[in-house]
Amino acid sequence: HRPPPARSGHRCVADNTNLYVFGGYNPDYDESGGPDNEDYPLFRELWRYHFATGVWHQMGTDGYMPRELASMSLVLHGNNLLVFGGTGIPFGESNGNDVHVCNVKYKRWALLSCRGKRPSRIYGQAMALINGSLYVFGGTTGYIYSTDLHKLDLNTMVWTQLKPNNLSYVFICGGYNGEVILGDIWKLNLQTFQWVKLPATMPEPVYFHCAAVTPLGKEKQLKEGLAASHHNSEVLKLMRSHRRKEVEGP
Repeated sequence: HRPPPARSGHRCVADNTNLYVFGGYNPDYDESGGPDNEDYPLFRELWRYHFATGVWHQMGTDGYMPRELASMSLVLHGNNLLVFGGTGIPFGESNGNDVHVCNVKYKRWALLSCRGKRPSRIYGQAMALINGSLYVFGGTTGYIYSTDLHKLDLNTMVWTQLKPNNLSYVFICGGYNGEVILGDIWKLNLQTFQWVKLPATMPEPVYFHCAAVTPLGKEKQLKEGLAASHHNSEVLKLMRSHRRKEVEGP
């Protein structure tokens, strides 16, 4: 009932009964198993920790286990572990973009046959399971870092790259230029890269503050900051209006 050897780059998921640990990396030859680990410095293995008994068990599995064993993505869907991407050794030189599934009840691995525009061969990405689809965001090839978002429909096994439909604007308000504390408000159009000064000013110039636009993009909230002679703890709201622009106080 020994625990898994020390490692990093592994992934864990859990249900109400067990914790599952897959893969990982340890460059220490002895800690990673020495001559018994054919995949040194990686761990090509799946472990299970049973919550009720507190017992670790290395699961013997059949089928095609992934060889990209570090910094992959892992989710649990029913009795199935779904693994995407990851890297082998050397890092960034042997990345994956396949989806492997392991049925933990029957202890068997399989490679999913997927269509569509799949993500690049990456590792370090985030993945979530939502309403029967896998969502994969970010990751790196080892040289290029991504902000792409992909979706895999587990019913059709089709990958789709999702494009953002946000309003393409950046807003800047207040700040400090080394000499003057500012109270103006600007908008940058990310399509045209044109700046526009908005017909509104803050009640008081401020810097070291924070701001956020509401999900619908109709309001901008400003919180705290430093003014010329004191700490400003007000919460301000900038409203979008067809007639005029105004900044309201608390």
